[in-house]
Amino acid sequence: MDKIKSISEAFSTQPVSMIVTDPKARAQYQHDYDIEKIDAERDQIGQYEYVDYYVGYNFEGKKIFKYLANSVNVHYQ
Repeated sequence: MDKIKSISEAFSTQPVSMIVTDPKARAQYQHDYDIEKIDAERDQIGQYEYVDYYVGYNFEGKKIFKYLANSVNVHYQ
């Protein structure tokens, strides 16, 4: 599977984009909200029902956002 480079809101007139932070750029300016990776995840909500999400993690491994998969456009590296 390809690595996710960014996601952007699909149903917005002014969409927010979440972009994986370049590690070289992070060496100069470090923030808690820098995105190390964006992963596709799935939660089970019933015996046979699932909800898919895209989740962004910072460099400390903390979740910093979670978007429903059907609500974003995905851009791969």
